Formats: sequence, C-alpha cells, structure tokens
Amino acid sequence: GVFSNIRWGLLGASFLFGGLAWISAKNRQLLSPNGTSLLLIYLLLTSMSLLFGENPLFSSFRWGSHAVMLITLIVFFREIASEEVALQVLNVIKVFISIILLMSIATQSSSHQYYVLSYFRGILGSPNSLGHDAFIGCLLYLHGSLTEPRPILQKLNSAMAAVAIVVVFMTSARSSFMALLVGMLLLFFFYRSKFRNKIAIPILLGLLVLAISPEESLAYIRNFIVKHTPADEGLSNILVSRKPLWEAYMDGFLERPWFGWGFGAMKGMEGSWNFELTSLGVMKRDGVNDVLFLLEGCGIVGLISYLSLLYLVLSYRPTAKVTRFLVLFRKPPVEIGRQKYHHGHAIAYCVSVAMLCLFQLDDTAFSGGSFIPVLCWLHVAVAGVLKNGESLHQRRLARSAVASG
Repeated sequence: GVFSNIRWGLLGASFLFGGLAWISAKNRQLLSPNGTSLLLIYLLLTSMSLLFGENPLFSSFRWGSHAVMLITLIVFFREIASEEVALQVLNVIKVFISIILLMSIATQSSSHQYYVLSYFRGILGSPNSLGHDAFIGCLLYLHGSLTEPRPILQKLNSAMAAVAIVVVFMTSARSSFMALLVGMLLLFFFYRSKFRNKIAIPILLGLLVLAISPEESLAYIRNFIVKHTPADEGLSNILVSRKPLWEAYMDGFLERPWFGWGFGAMKGMEGSWNFELTSLGVMKRDGVNDVLFLLEGCGIVGLISYLSLLYLVLSYRPTAKVTRFLVLFRKPPVEIGRQKYHHGHAIAYCVSVAMLCLFQLDDTAFSGGSFIPVLCWLHVAVAGVLKNGESLHQRRLARSAVASG
C-alpha cells in the first residue's frame, strides 16, 4: 500500500543521503574498533545463506533491506553524527511516541477483536505494536523523570510514564511488558541512587490498589498473563502460546542446519516469489524469536553472526567512568557540560538491550522497513555515537594532560 511505499522510499533516501554525507565527512574509519567491523562480519556471514536459500530472490530482498538499514544507522549515522544530534534524535523519538499514545487514547479504537478478548489497538491497529511503542516511551519518560533538571518537565515525564505503562497493560502485550521490566532493571542499575528515593511511591500505590479491590486487581493481572486462544478456547501464557512456533523453527533448522533456508525464509515457503514490497502472505509464521529466526534462515552460520551482532550492541555500553557517574549521580569538575551525554548514553543503551529481549518473544529486529526494528537500531546507533564521543573526550583530556605536564 501507500504506507509501505513511503517507508521503503524513506529507507532508500536515508541510505542515499547518509552515504553521501558519510563519504564527504572527515575523520571517519570504516573498520573502527567500535563495532563497524563486527557489523560487516555479521552481514558477510548472513549473506552466505543467500547462496543456499529456498527462494534466493526473496531472501536477497529481505537481506538487502536489512543491510541498508543497519549500514545507514550503524555506519553512516554513528560515524558522522555529533553527540548533540544524537540527543535530539532521542527527543524526537520521545515526542513521536507521545503523539501516538495520546492520539490512541483520544480515539479509543479498541473495538476490534483479537482472538476472543478485545485489546486496545490505538491508531496503529495492532495491540502488540502499540504495546511496543508504549514500553519504549515508558523507559524514555521514566528516564526523563530521573534526569530532567527542570521541575515542570520532570513532572510531565512522570505523567507520561504513567500513561505509557497503562497503555502497555491495556494492550495486553506481554512481550512489551517483559521488555519493559528488563529496561527498568537496567535503569535501576544505572540510577539506583535516584530510584531509592522514588521507588517506594509506586510500590505503595500498587499495594493500595490491591488493598482496595483485591479480587478485581488479581483477575486483571491473571487475564494479562494469559490469553484466550482460538484453538482450544482455553488460556495460554506467553511461553505456551509460542511453543508451536519455536518448535517449527527448530524443525526447519534441523533439516538445514548449516546455512538454513535463506535469510528471512523458512521451511515450507514456495520457491518462487513475485517481487513485492512486503512479506505478508509469503511468511507462514510470525517472527517470535530472533535467535530461532536466524537459525532456521541462516543455520549455524547465522547463529555465529547473531553473536557478533549481539556483541556489537553490548560494546556500546557506558564506560566504567560514566557508569560511576550515573550510579553516584555526582558531577566532578572534569564532567561539567557532559552530564547530558552520559544520561542520553544510558537510556539509549537500556532501550537497545530491552528491545533485543523483546525480539526473543515477538516481532523481529531483521525487518528493514518496519518501525519497531528501526527504533531499535536507531537507539543502538545513538549509543554508539555517544560512546564514540566519550572516547574522543577522554583522548582530548589525555592529550591536554600530556601537553600541560
């Protein structure tokens, strides 16, 4: 449709203009020690599956769009964007998600049925997609409530965090809730000195709700954890409902263990494919686990490539010095003016890791033109920009120390 054409057009334009900007930029390195080499290894290994794929044209298109997205963000954006631009990207994401959440609440489009129960879909038309956006927004707003120096913006972030977590519950997107828990644990790790002063309030509010209406509250929690399924009209938790899909992925992997069925392909798909800008109607199963997705599509070689990509994301974690600043929330003289970059680095890394966890339960990071994967890799790229900025800052300090000594 029109939306599909627009998103592919945006992806192509971003790659073109990003590449031109990257070529004309100075002080860049293709094989930098900050992860670009790992990205190239990942792309090389996954491309090998195209030679053995069940449908080479389909797999080549999926691999190519995925590669364009990663190169645009992890190479072009990360290597030429400034720290200030990276922070502005986080602000734009926060505003965009705010618009989605507020418009969804205003329209109240929850009348469609999803299996037996009715779940809140919002303007996106999908409860899971809305839940994913809401969990990302919740982490960004919660982080803002912890780090924003202006009281009015601090309160606004707190209010939006409450709205976002309510939306997550309304969608019953359990994978989003699991990812939200991971992100909040990471935020607690980095900001535990700040959390100690604030964590008691939501705990007390939660206990108050349970005390006022224990039966209703427990019933809602149970309905959130389990869902009705059309097969047996029973209840299924998040692991049981995905077990058949995971088993199907493993069956496909065991049949072609080394190079798989081709990137993005799976056992049982047709060998011929008419070129289209969507995989709808071609893929017989939803993506609910990225490890199994790559195992079936790219085999053992794909698993090795995924480990290199995972290491790339984890390599963008804040340095020990930045982590000490975040944990203690101190402002030593040498860090004056850089606190905002440290805070931006922390939240970008937290969202990146939380989204990788999300993709083990729902959706996939390997769809080149979809909004949720783009958000994931955009946060990874922002973390990379801020990690590079901190490294350059420390080098300048070292050179200054040597020159003055």
